[in-house]
Amino acid sequence: MIKTFPWLGAVGYAGVSMSVVLGFYAAGLNPAFLFHIPEMVIVFGMTFFCMLLSYRGMFMKYLAEGFLATVTLRKADSSYFRMSRAGSRYSLVAGVVALLPAGMPILLHMSAGPDYIGPRVCAMFTAVFWSLVLSQVLFRNLASCFTEERHWF
Repeated sequence: MIKTFPWLGAVGYAGVSMSVVLGFYAAGLNPAFLFHIPEMVIVFGMTFFCMLLSYRGMFMKYLAEGFLATVTLRKADSSYFRMSRAGSRYSLVAGVVALLPAGMPILLHMSAGPDYIGPRVCAMFTAVFWSLVLSQVLFRNLASCFTEERHWF
């Protein structure tokens, strides 16, 4: 059995987060652009409603069980594990879909200056960032709550 070090996952998440924030800052952009509302609505909304469409009533129970699983020890459940994996995939697809509203104006206005293009490129990366947060932080950790081998990060 391979020995895992859970604290390395926490270091990895912190490193990714700090890299993104420092990268935004170094490029002359405000890290507050990471909270670009339209892309967040697309990523979170599309993930939530895709899960609701796929699993219907079971998804609502999954939300409650997932919340409880983060604070208490739950028994392994393969259906919730599969739902977590599906949520991870849905959030990644939602991130790609969220690139379109930010990316299309760039393609249509290539002659525009950096004042027009810069914030839209930033919004595109915001969509990718939030889809990765949902996929790798939320759903990956929920999936580990519903398996026999529980490990965070």
